[in-house]
Amino acid sequence: MMGMGGMMGSCPMMGASAGMDPKTAMRMHAEMMRAMSDIMLKYSDQAGSAPSK
Repeated sequence: MMGMGGMMGSCPMMGASAGMDPKTAMRMHAEMMRAMSDIMLKYSDQAGSAPSK
């Protein structure tokens, strides 16, 4: 498994996680990923159809 810096170090919002313990940082990352997944599922039907002209 890669270190937390490799997984979340490039995310600008996670810059404040430097003082966080790894378990809390990973939990926060999982919650953000779940939220993004929910949004993608919500709009997936719209993305699949071709735009009408």
